[in-house]
Amino acid sequence: MVKTRFGAGMEPDGYLRRFIDYDYSLPIPPNDRFVKHLWTTFDFDNKIFGDFPKEYKSYFLALFSIFCRYYNLSYRVQNQCLSQLEIFVTIKHSALGTVEFIIAIYLLLTHVKSPNYYEIIISKTEELNKIIQELISNEKLYSIVKQGDAFFVMAILIIYLESMKGRSIENIDEYYTQKKESMKTQGNENKIIDWLLHLIKDTSYKGIEFREINYNQMHDKILDTFQFLNDFTR
Repeated sequence: MVKTRFGAGMEPDGYLRRFIDYDYSLPIPPNDRFVKHLWTTFDFDNKIFGDFPKEYKSYFLALFSIFCRYYNLSYRVQNQCLSQLEIFVTIKHSALGTVEFIIAIYLLLTHVKSPNYYEIIISKTEELNKIIQELISNEKLYSIVKQGDAFFVMAILIIYLESMKGRSIENIDEYYTQKKESMKTQGNENKIIDWLLHLIKDTSYKGIEFREINYNQMHDKILDTFQFLNDFTR
């Protein structure tokens, strides 16, 4: 505003100090706190998720917080993403399952911050290996992923992305079983693989039969809904 009024050569900091000679540095609040604030602001507990299992809130808070921090999304963009997610959930509502919900959040945030990754996912190219490896072993990501719900949703994403490569659930099971046996460390990568194998081998974890899900079909339905959202909000 100072430069607009007095010209580009004006030094705004010195000018403003003639009136306010104080510096303030406001701390950035933890992202998970802001995400909880958004959930409350949008009144998701009553407005959208009243009929859904309580676990949906935990999954949302875990995944949304992880990738908003990982992608370094501004608070404004997070708010916009949640507005889109609200429409998506309203459209799907009773037809929306846990796995589809988690995948939709991931695709939505990836589309906003990393269009190249999004194109790789929807095109189902071999470059998916790069994205999967990043989810499994990226240290920055694991500085954020610390709780059980977070590992749960991350394992679901890896199963989904492996399926996009054309791997059957049996092949994913075999591949990660061998990978785990060859690993010598017990770090975060090991934890995520433990979760992944647990979900695949358990016949009905949290009422979900992960071996029976058609991930490609689910992927196509999510993209169809996204396309409807784009047409609707254009």
